[in-house]
Amino acid sequence: MWTGGPVWDDFSHRDRHSTGSYPAETGRGRGDYGRMFTMKTLFIMRHADATWEEDRWPDFDRPLNEYGEQQAPQMGRRLRMAGLSPDGIVCSAALRTHQTAKHVATELGCNAPVQVRHELYMATIREWERTVCNLPEEWGAALCVAHNPGVQELIIALRQRATRVPPATLAIVSLPIDHWGEFNRSTTIDAIDVWYPER
Repeated sequence: MWTGGPVWDDFSHRDRHSTGSYPAETGRGRGDYGRMFTMKTLFIMRHADATWEEDRWPDFDRPLNEYGEQQAPQMGRRLRMAGLSPDGIVCSAALRTHQTAKHVATELGCNAPVQVRHELYMATIREWERTVCNLPEEWGAALCVAHNPGVQELIIALRQRATRVPPATLAIVSLPIDHWGEFNRSTTIDAIDVWYPER
């Protein structure tokens, strides 16, 4: 939920492609950050960096690697410093998304419920739409942790511009809707920021 305070305090993390005053890319929409989180807010996150040792684990069971174990908590800390926290969390059933979600929640110090959604494993953009539409109505802000290409496709559709989405990328989307069921990829957004982990 939105607890007040600036969306960004540390301008040292500015993405190199950003031309705005925020330290991450800002997409289409009014960019009225004073109104953020007054209706529904969607945090879209790609899982943190995972191991590629396929001879040891099938894709579904690949864990975060050492770098990913640093990335995920880092993004949680940045949310906490910005005064942002979800009311609930959903992630795919894959190990790496569950680990990412757990790290973020731990850093936020929140007890937000975590729901595992099998359909988010390698979800298409249509499956993403269905997942968001079925989020609990009592959640004003939701964190969804999943995989590319679906995460990237959804962010691009919402921003209407090319966007790079490496591991641990987090998009914060302010939606002018009263109910999750109103969401689709063509939803007119109030504001969107894309945050990248530190290198």
